[in-house]
Amino acid sequence: MQITVGFFGPHDLLPEIMELSDSSPSICLRAFGYKEVSETLSLVQQHADSVDALLFAGPIPYQIGRRAAGKEKPLLYLPHDGSSLYRAFFHMLKNKGHSTESWRLSIDFLYRSEIEEYLCDLGINANKIYVKDYHQGMSMDEFLSFHLSLWEEGKIDATLTCSTMVYRELTNRGLACYRVIPTRVSMRKMLQQAELEVKSLRVSNSYLVIVIIHVDWMTNRFSSEYDWQRKKLLVQQILIQFGEDIQATLNWSNSDEFSFITTREAMANAADYQDVNRLIGRIMHEAQVTTYAGIGLGRTANEAERRAREALLQARTFEEGNCIILMQEGLVLGPLGKDSHLLYSARSDDPHRLKLSKNTGLSVGTINKLISLHEHLNEAHITALELANHFSITHRSARRILHKLEQAQVATVVGEEQPIGRGRPRQLYKLDFNQE
Repeated sequence: MQITVGFFGPHDLLPEIMELSDSSPSICLRAFGYKEVSETLSLVQQHADSVDALLFAGPIPYQIGRRAAGKEKPLLYLPHDGSSLYRAFFHMLKNKGHSTESWRLSIDFLYRSEIEEYLCDLGINANKIYVKDYHQGMSMDEFLSFHLSLWEEGKIDATLTCSTMVYRELTNRGLACYRVIPTRVSMRKMLQQAELEVKSLRVSNSYLVIVIIHVDWMTNRFSSEYDWQRKKLLVQQILIQFGEDIQATLNWSNSDEFSFITTREAMANAADYQDVNRLIGRIMHEAQVTTYAGIGLGRTANEAERRAREALLQARTFEEGNCIILMQEGLVLGPLGKDSHLLYSARSDDPHRLKLSKNTGLSVGTINKLISLHEHLNEAHITALELANHFSITHRSARRILHKLEQAQVATVVGEEQPIGRGRPRQLYKLDFNQE
């Protein structure tokens, strides 16, 4: 089966990369050219659905186009690596106006340390190098002004740029400008990488997905036997409709447990599993019964069911109905009931994290989850109430976790927070997982 790769880049690069597609019969390459890099967004919006992978001409079109590309599609860009620089340096050496004794250069997009290493390998002395690194959100006008100001001040003899627009503007003004573009080797390598990523994604989409729904009838009160039976019928109708929507097989072994069997590809079309979370919310709202869900992925039905049951067991530890996903390689996603659900691993072979687990008395899965939360929040302090809300655990359990972290000197009390209205002040903890 052929793989369709869409290439988004300047018009003058299209013929060169299209020639390479002939050497890869398994790749169907479609090229979409632009005059200005800002056109990338509209091109991706028009053509992303018609390709299996998207390849961009560099980091800037990649940053622009990724916002409009599908989440499940591989996104890659051609790197401006050593071979690209060597080609630009070669063109400079061919120019008689630039000797190897001393170069005064302005360069954009690349890192100074890399440039100096490449020049050292070539035996070229570059006393004056002015580098403009790329940061997301920067415009081409900023790079153009950077080079022009240095040229007007007499600080440079030549310019190296990765931007087609900057190259065109500088050469039109008569400046000695050399363009850094990917080599054919880099292009061929990234096409092969795109092919591998699409094949890997297709294999992963063939994973079986089992969703186990547990309806906790025992913890709910009903006005009569008829009331219970009516709610059971309502729950079944909701589940039958959901199974039809996600193209899944629905089974129920008893009145408490229902399961769906489908594929990862079908579930990916269900808003990245959030439809399961909405299903739980609908059952709890309409039937007014507490409901939990566990989702498991596996190459076999047994593997997927084992993970689904383990995920369901974790989901049922929360105070309210929720959903946990247990994926391959021990990855856990959830609880989905939170606005900011976490992705973490239930296992680890990292010596530092294993040591943290031993010193705190917490499982390595909890350590991974805490680190994931800390990175996700990107905040210096946290309270027990915030931890309880994010983990969907009791306030008491959250205080117990923070107490263990404090004993191991991973958490430190740094202040207090007074709640609105009455109540005891909440302690503010600072977490530090990087200490030895």
